[in-house]
Order: sequence, then C-alpha cells, then structure tokens
Amino acid sequence: MSRRKWFFGVMAFVLLLDVADTWLKGMPYLRAQGPEYLGKTALGVVLFAMAPFVESQRFHLTLVWASLVYQAWWILRLYDVLG
Repeated sequence: MSRRKWFFGVMAFVLLLDVADTWLKGMPYLRAQGPEYLGKTALGVVLFAMAPFVESQRFHLTLVWASLVYQAWWILRLYDVLG
C-alpha cells in the first residue's frame, strides 16, 4: 500500500504512452483498434489515476485483477485464439 502512488501512476502513464505509440503508427492503425481500445484505455487511465487516492485495498486488488483478466481476454481475441 505504501507504493500505490507510484505503481498506479506508472500504470496510468503506460496506458497514455500506448495511445501515443498507437497514434504515431498512423490514424488508420488507431482506427483499426476499434472504439473499444480508446474506451478501455480512457477508463483505465481514470481508474489508475484515482487509485493512489483510494485507501481501499479491495479496490486496488479488484482493479489489478480486472485489468489483468481483461488484458488477457483482449490479447486472446486480438490474435483470434478463442476461435
């Protein structure tokens, strides 16, 4: 809990860097990611930016696990592993 400020701050920053990287690859590439990409990224930035100010360990655990599960699901769909 003592490191939550830098941890969640870095997570929000990484999401913003990902959008910048995707944008630098060109607008067609960004559009190809679909509206879900920008929506999930915006929500992630907001939640990770809020997390350093939230005292609840349950909130932090839920946020981290939900992010990991969603990211795995995103990757499986992106590479059509699920069929």
